[in-house]
Amino acid sequence: MESYRSDEIEIDLMDLTKYYLSRWYIFVLAIIVGTGAVGLLGLMKTGKAGTVYSASVTYHIGIKSAGDGNMLSDDVLLGYIGDSVYVSGSQSVLDAVVEKLDLKCEGRDLLNSLTVQRVPDSYYVILTVRNTDEKMAVSIADAIAEETCKCMTERNPGINAAIYDHTGPEPVKEGNSGKLMLCGGILGFLAVLMALSVIYVKKEIRK
Repeated sequence: MESYRSDEIEIDLMDLTKYYLSRWYIFVLAIIVGTGAVGLLGLMKTGKAGTVYSASVTYHIGIKSAGDGNMLSDDVLLGYIGDSVYVSGSQSVLDAVVEKLDLKCEGRDLLNSLTVQRVPDSYYVILTVRNTDEKMAVSIADAIAEETCKCMTERNPGINAAIYDHTGPEPVKEGNSGKLMLCGGILGFLAVLMALSVIYVKKEIRK
């Protein structure tokens, strides 16, 4: 029979396990309460913040004749496409968007709601903006894409950058609510485990 011995008491691990199992309903209740509490807090937070909308703009970067009549190589073009991802989130582009739309924030504040990703094996980049105002989500996404294309074309005469397509606005589905509820259930379980362990130890000490 396995046991754990300290200077004060000896704990029978088998007896401790039976003690936990005999109170299984407490664990179940704690998991339900923990999961429900976190889920409720998530709903309250979502309701307070309002529905979040996502608007996306796809822009395309292609090759045009350079000033000296030579065409850019495909490798160089792909490098420019990669650069455009960083240009979209640059301070100069975001500041220009804030000024253009007369937003009551600073350019760097837009980074929290901006996602820019390059479409693999293509000349396309998708820029997505999240906002509680669906019209504003579209306006900001359009403005950032326009400023990015303008900036890339001015810096690199051998390319042509232009908006290709629009998507949204669409309501955003929060993907982390399930994980949060799982964490709530786990925390409830651990809390009961610790509480019952303390009660069991105190009971053994009194013997």
